[in-house]
Amino acid sequence: MQIGTYLQNTALLSELSGNIVDICPVGALTSKPYTFTGRPWELRRFDSVDVMDAVGSNISVCQRSGDLLRIIPRLNEEVNEEWLADKSRHAPIDGLKRQRLTVPLVRPSSDSHLQECDWEDALISVGQAFNHVDPRRMVAIVGPHTDAETMVAVKDLLNRVGSENVFVHSDPDVDPSATPRGADIDFRHNYLFNTGIADIESSDFVLLVGTNPRLEAPLVNARIRKSWRNSWIDDIALIGPKGLDLLYDYEWLGDDMKTLKAVADGSHAINKRLSAAKKPVVILGQQILR
Repeated sequence: MQIGTYLQNTALLSELSGNIVDICPVGALTSKPYTFTGRPWELRRFDSVDVMDAVGSNISVCQRSGDLLRIIPRLNEEVNEEWLADKSRHAPIDGLKRQRLTVPLVRPSSDSHLQECDWEDALISVGQAFNHVDPRRMVAIVGPHTDAETMVAVKDLLNRVGSENVFVHSDPDVDPSATPRGADIDFRHNYLFNTGIADIESSDFVLLVGTNPRLEAPLVNARIRKSWRNSWIDDIALIGPKGLDLLYDYEWLGDDMKTLKAVADGSHAINKRLSAAKKPVVILGQQILR
């Protein structure tokens, strides 16, 4: 083992590499965006929940004078333990600090650039646009990180002008008209992780369907790897893209609807092991819709 200030052959490739900063006992390893920007006693901490993936990791948001400085994990043994994914640790800092819109912007004409203005001019421009558009042709597009209060306000605004067209869609690569029945989010049981993340450690069979947990939910993948390394999980299978490096051994069953139908009707060879499992876990991912 060698300790130095450079990496000779390779870099640290992990979706959880930022946690090294938290476990460093002497503070020699630091987070570059936070380095020399503040001290812990200068910060105000607010408990929150991460929204960068579906895990819902418990986090603490640290700010000073309204300026977001860092996001650190908050202990919750049932969800994220004491860890946090790199995307959750760094992406909000960039989006809420360095690339955040702080003033209203308007485009005077279709061929001009966005220009700064005050709120009165911005609202007048919006009102004029509403007056010249048929309400049936108005649509509001709501992104995946929009809070519920804002979505209700947008819906109320469109209803006032006579429109019901509110579009909420989190994955631009999936055609909402092609979403199969039962895969929508109208009912909680269609999107909840009903087993519980901590219960993965007590399962004996894991079936991954249309998912790459290493990218979609790194902390869930870490739970699976932890159980695999400790031999708590005896069997892991995947229906999805071939050749995924999930950092643990698994059996690839296929990547087509034929394989999924065979498992569903009980005719696949994996069903014997699935039926024999005392506490199986089936994880469905975003790619099941593609």
